[in-house]
Amino acid sequence: MTKRKPERLQPEKHELVQDEWDHLLDWLAPDREQAGQKYEEIRQRLISILIARGLANAEDIADQAFDRTARKLPELRSGYTGDPALYIYGIAYKLLLEQKHQLYILPPPVSSDSELLEQESG
Repeated sequence: MTKRKPERLQPEKHELVQDEWDHLLDWLAPDREQAGQKYEEIRQRLISILIARGLANAEDIADQAFDRTARKLPELRSGYTGDPALYIYGIAYKLLLEQKHQLYILPPPVSSDSELLEQESG
């Protein structure tokens, strides 16, 4: 019997376009310099939290959390009335759950020809 290893799915790849980046910064703070500082503070805090949880890809997850947030901003701005950092931390948590779930997705078992013949004749 062949042992199966968990299949690791690739992280989502999305490059923020300038418009998405601008909207994200506007959401973080009205002043561009303050927004940049807030972005760095949130990102560094998030990376620290993820590293403390033992994740080697902490920066990737932090970036993905910002990317997802930026993509959701058009629908988010009208309904969300809280600290943007808390929303971004929540997205990062969901990414962790997805990653954990993906670690348990197993590929289909690989059967040798002899095992197939035994099953057909048995």
